[in-house]
Amino acid sequence: MHPGGSPRSCLKSAFTLGWIDEEAVWLKMLEAGNRMSHTYDAFEAMAIYEQLPEFVGPLKNLVDTLAGVDRSG
Repeated sequence: MHPGGSPRSCLKSAFTLGWIDEEAVWLKMLEAGNRMSHTYDAFEAMAIYEQLPEFVGPLKNLVDTLAGVDRSG
């Protein structure tokens, strides 16, 4: 169990545990989320929107991986 922390440290823990791969894509997702929370520019928002298809595969892989994780303790 991860004690929490920053989103970046959580990603590093998930990578270390083998829950995610393609660490660069996950860091790109994190950066995109950070940029979206502070942008009010339509062009910037569209640039991030166009990246979303790249994130679908890794997100689905994480869901599949976590479905198989033993949560009993």
